[in-house]
Amino acid sequence: RDGKPSSQAENAVDGTKGYGHVHVTSDLDVMQWYHVAHWLPFTKPCYAIVQFEITGPMVGRMQVVEPDNDQTFDATVHVCIVLEVNAAATITCVVVDVLANIEYDNDDDNLDHVMTHNVRTRLRFAQAFQPNTPTTIRCTNLEPSTRYAYTFEGIANRDDRQGVFHTPDAQLNAINIVAVSTNFPQDRVTSSPNLWEALHTRLQVPWHGIDVVAHVGGQAPMQSAANECLGWLQSQPKKRSYCDDMTMWKERVRTRFQQEYRVVWNTPFLRTVLSHTSQLMVLTAADVASFFGRSKASLVKEGRSEEDVALMQLVVACAKDVAALYYGALGWRNDGDAPLDGERAKTGGKYVYP
Repeated sequence: RDGKPSSQAENAVDGTKGYGHVHVTSDLDVMQWYHVAHWLPFTKPCYAIVQFEITGPMVGRMQVVEPDNDQTFDATVHVCIVLEVNAAATITCVVVDVLANIEYDNDDDNLDHVMTHNVRTRLRFAQAFQPNTPTTIRCTNLEPSTRYAYTFEGIANRDDRQGVFHTPDAQLNAINIVAVSTNFPQDRVTSSPNLWEALHTRLQVPWHGIDVVAHVGGQAPMQSAANECLGWLQSQPKKRSYCDDMTMWKERVRTRFQQEYRVVWNTPFLRTVLSHTSQLMVLTAADVASFFGRSKASLVKEGRSEEDVALMQLVVACAKDVAALYYGALGWRNDGDAPLDGERAKTGGKYVYP
């Protein structure tokens, strides 16, 4: 301020500088402006600033938990909600029963009374976040067959990062699944019908009847990003073995793949789909590159050099790592619950996506 540097700011305003960020949706109907702040040290804690490119929220697995035989409580539901932010912070997810008239906090002294009488109407779940990493908030002790709204405390644009979901029935014996694959919303033609827009419209209706959206490949157009990464790796100086720089290269390639997911999943109506019902995602060849799954011998036979083949394998490995990072955060696979056998035993307990 006034051309004078400040060693320690007194408040958040004094300690902030930043730049403007303009976002235009793919249909050019919406333009939004954000001030992306850069925080200088100051004496009070600051909230994490969430840019428009950051992903979430996404609703993941919903699990009905049966009570133990020696308990009298009814069954409850555990829900995974995934969010990614661009700064380290502790963020609280506030879950509210939209039909309830009374509010209780899950840190209230009367929580036992509240749970016994099935009046869990407003629950708060705090979670520590690391920057640029999808993080799971596990919302526990929710009521079956209940419609909940949720929002977040600790992010700047919380009004844009909220959602609604309904929990399954405790005696659920059938589910309705909608499967999507290689349907890129950012490339849609506005004059033709689009599945994502139809899902968006359907999910605006309370008790819409869609239990799970299964993404079976092609969540984002990864082929162009993979080609870019391969070209960039091939252009790097060859003074040293590529192994010397592998850690740095992998980080940059993973970041490039993360950008593709962020762009697609932040399309406004798709963001609504992700935040309003349970999502299940499966990795396929469409999520990596055209050379996915091809053997080294076949690539060499086509004239690829040994170094190019190694770089291709690096790109594919990074694409699979990023996919597993996002898909795994949805909570469908729990490495700690299953015995180490088969392929998991070879990887130290980690699931390997096909």
